[in-house]
Amino acid sequence: MAALQNIRNHATLLIGIVAVALAAFVVGDLLTSTSSIIGRERSIVGSVNGKEISIVEFNEKEKQFSDIIKQQYAGQQTPHEGEIRNFVWNKFINDALIESEMEEIGMAVTNEEISELVSSASHPMLMSIPLFRDQNGRFNPAQVSAFLQYISMPEESLDENQKAQQQQLKSQWAYWEGQIKSQLANDKLANLVSCAISYPTAITNIIDSIASNDKSAIVIKKLYDQANKDIEVSDADKNAMYEKMKKQYFALNNGGYRAVDAIIFNVNPSQQDYADAKAGMEEMKEQIKNADEADLKVIFSDPSSVFAYNNFFRSEKDIETAFQSFAFNAKKDSVSDVIFEGGDFMVARKMADVKFAPDSANISLIVLSAATKEEVSQKADSINKCLNNGEKFEDLAAKHSLDKSTAEKGGEIGWVKEGFPLGTDDFDAKVFGGAKKGDIFTFNMPENPMTFIIKVNDLTTPVRKSKILVYGTKLEPSTDTYTDMYNAANKFIIDNKTKDMFLASADSQNLDIIHLTPLAENDPYIQLLGQSNTRDIIKWAWSHNVGDVSGVFEVGDSYIVGTLVNAVDGEYAPLSEEYVSNQVLRRAKNEACAKKLTEELAKENDFTNADTININFKRDGVSGIGREPKLVAAITALPVDAVSDAIVGDMGVYKVKVLNENPSNAKANIQMLNRDLKGMVANRMYESLRKDADVDDNRSNFY
Repeated sequence: MAALQNIRNHATLLIGIVAVALAAFVVGDLLTSTSSIIGRERSIVGSVNGKEISIVEFNEKEKQFSDIIKQQYAGQQTPHEGEIRNFVWNKFINDALIESEMEEIGMAVTNEEISELVSSASHPMLMSIPLFRDQNGRFNPAQVSAFLQYISMPEESLDENQKAQQQQLKSQWAYWEGQIKSQLANDKLANLVSCAISYPTAITNIIDSIASNDKSAIVIKKLYDQANKDIEVSDADKNAMYEKMKKQYFALNNGGYRAVDAIIFNVNPSQQDYADAKAGMEEMKEQIKNADEADLKVIFSDPSSVFAYNNFFRSEKDIETAFQSFAFNAKKDSVSDVIFEGGDFMVARKMADVKFAPDSANISLIVLSAATKEEVSQKADSINKCLNNGEKFEDLAAKHSLDKSTAEKGGEIGWVKEGFPLGTDDFDAKVFGGAKKGDIFTFNMPENPMTFIIKVNDLTTPVRKSKILVYGTKLEPSTDTYTDMYNAANKFIIDNKTKDMFLASADSQNLDIIHLTPLAENDPYIQLLGQSNTRDIIKWAWSHNVGDVSGVFEVGDSYIVGTLVNAVDGEYAPLSEEYVSNQVLRRAKNEACAKKLTEELAKENDFTNADTININFKRDGVSGIGREPKLVAAITALPVDAVSDAIVGDMGVYKVKVLNENPSNAKANIQMLNRDLKGMVANRMYESLRKDADVDDNRSNFY
């Protein structure tokens, strides 16, 4: 009984303990669940109508496309990584929309269709793939089948290098196969929609009729630019015009934009940097003056020099402008003064006396190779024997030369100068040291079993030539200069913490303000500043409020600070934007001016000083005026000798009299009209799908 009473006495406490434990369990489970949801959301780059793409998948697609681009550009400058991400994102949207639409109507792209397209080797997409182009850049169908056979070979039949190459090619093909599938899906859906649409016969007949005649007319023109200077436009009229124009001209397709007023602190070499660089080059001059031949080669071959190691004779026009006089007037082994030109400090040494020799030689070659030097020497002897017996160099080159690009031209290289990179030291001495037209030389490579047989086809007239070596360094800002400029930029934002202070201080210090606008949330970079790392400025602008002042951004060789001056969200750019206001004001002035000019033209019927124009319905441009489709349409509809009422156009108001009408060769092509219509329908179809899609774009959370 006592025990029972004791339990009753502590019942409240026990219930509290159980309740707390239960609550902890529920809250813990909720937190775990919430954390899981948040973690998952943080891994999603975006979605289209509920179809998501994770950061892992997005990065894989970005890398795949980036690898393809690098291969396609082959050493040239590739697109900015942000542009690559935009391509991947837009392709994800396109594929998601097309796939969803096709699933809804029961269409699909089958593996059989892809195989048929590939085997036919005739689709434009296939022809555009670099893998299937020959050395001249032309599409080669044979390379398609050879490629597919290679990537299908069993791994056990390949060595390690071949396996690695096969895997790389398989990855590339997976990308292109996906591209082909996407293109087929787009084509099938577009064809389905466009096949249901064509111009009615009545419309095509009208177009054909009016396009088959040229018309001449005389026109009295009153242009807005000459008449609207004194027109006043009220705020109400501007607002009304803005409402009329905004859907067509000011729609924001990127979800808004930000505007930043920025100051660029360019980092340029200081006077101290100049003095230090000049002193360094003076020291280098002394080294060059006292160096032996071996040391000179090391110095002038230094990759940090802005000049190449040109240890051969050159004519005056090929020698650096700053040293042309030195090259032909100084003595051998002389060292020039230090020269500063074009942002470079430079010094030169004259390596030999001036000589007279041909500037260029036209040569042909036969390239030979074998397993050993003895074997290649035997080949060369055999060919030289054939040449001595009267066989043509061109025929032997076509038959025996390993360089197929020149072999098909009889071995001809064309015109070359001294320093031609043959790989042997005695080429210049033999070809430019007294050779005659028709001479043939044999050059054996010193380090490998390869031989070149060279024929001299022609030589230019001898000219003065000199041999100098030039060493140069670019004048660049020092670390101290970078630090000083960073401190100047940082001090500016510390002293000016608001937009008003920022702009006022810039004005008082005569610092140039750069207007960075419009900055869309996912722009890869700021075009005005180039492709250097400007993405951070965009991210800052989208994560701060109007009036905020930024930190210091390092962009290339500059430091940038800015203040957020505008944030625009919604469907349309506001009237307060300068570019919007200017367009609206101009259109409102033109409209008000048109009323006045229409009244003036109603009283004017004297065409004595009017201009003569020729028009056709298929061309909306008017000579001497510009693009005026309303004027063209009005003249097209008028009979000969008819005088029009005032025609209100885009650039002015006009009154015309039709003089004559002549048959034209510009007869409308009905098939072309319908083809253009089908293309327009296909484009509008995708635009419509995109407009109605629920797109969630979270890229700015990751990049």
